[in-house]
Amino acid sequence: MAPKHDAISEISPAKENWNLIVRVVRLWYVKDMARDKLPFSMEMVLMDSKGDRIHATVRRTLIYKFEKDLKEDTVFAISNFGVAANIGSYRTTRHSYKLNFQFATRIKISENRFVPPNLYLISNPSEIFSGQYDTDYLVDVMGMLTAVGVEKTYHRNGTQSKMVVVELDNDGYRFKCTLFGSYVDMLNSYLASGETENVVVVILLAKVKIFQGRATVQNTIYSTKILFNPVFSAAVDLKKRMIENNDTPSPGISRLQDNSKISLMEDFIQVNPYSSIEGLKESRVEGVFVVCATIKVIVDDNDWWYTACICNKKVYPDERMYFCEKCNKHVLNVTPRYYL
Repeated sequence: MAPKHDAISEISPAKENWNLIVRVVRLWYVKDMARDKLPFSMEMVLMDSKGDRIHATVRRTLIYKFEKDLKEDTVFAISNFGVAANIGSYRTTRHSYKLNFQFATRIKISENRFVPPNLYLISNPSEIFSGQYDTDYLVDVMGMLTAVGVEKTYHRNGTQSKMVVVELDNDGYRFKCTLFGSYVDMLNSYLASGETENVVVVILLAKVKIFQGRATVQNTIYSTKILFNPVFSAAVDLKKRMIENNDTPSPGISRLQDNSKISLMEDFIQVNPYSSIEGLKESRVEGVFVVCATIKVIVDDNDWWYTACICNKKVYPDERMYFCEKCNKHVLNVTPRYYL
């Protein structure tokens, strides 16, 4: 007898045995800032047949078990996963909980036709920029591209990144979005194609920041996705509606003047979100946070030995086994080795 499949809306820690059939509507990797060999985690947004969504995380030591089967738009059945509270900044869904993949988690690719394609949840920009939006949640925004600012170099934490401001128009409501890093390259590549008239831009999983009392929209480092002239119904309808109402911008895209300057103090204290140490432990999103804390003790970690795989590389305890970064798998055959 086929197992009963639960709805995402029902997920809670109230029971352990859940069975879902879901579609991957967004998938990305979060870089490990301490180690360059492997990502810190693989993150996903999953959607069921009712259109409800939930966030899911595959931690670094389990990516090798699941990444070959999990791609965007894949439909699969999943069971034996953990359920945790969905807290912290920049949450991708409104669900109270999120899923954590475990070593025993089971997935099976499904041909289920009842899980629809991605249902884009485009937010009303007037609600975002009213100042009442809960900035703990990421948003999907859409508009016709009207202007592009001057590309700048943004210095932060000893590194530099590209930055550009764009202006979008959604049925007469104009708003600005700031793009950083690789997302600037995506914009430049599209504009270089020469298609610059009546371009609908969709920015998925963008973050809302409050700066100098005003709400701004910008990309996250990894989760944001940008679409140019997508063919889903809401985007097609917006373009058609604006053309028919003669609300489209003049041919070509104008240059956006941006004379704003951000001091280092404003960048760190005002732009970055505040967090507690507990909040940092729960966060799965890379970012810069302001934490007010007192240094109690400085830990000098000078252990003279470590646990190693048969390949001689250090391993890390994980679910009553050990994970080897070099072999990229869980191992049981380990031995103590000494620092020389």
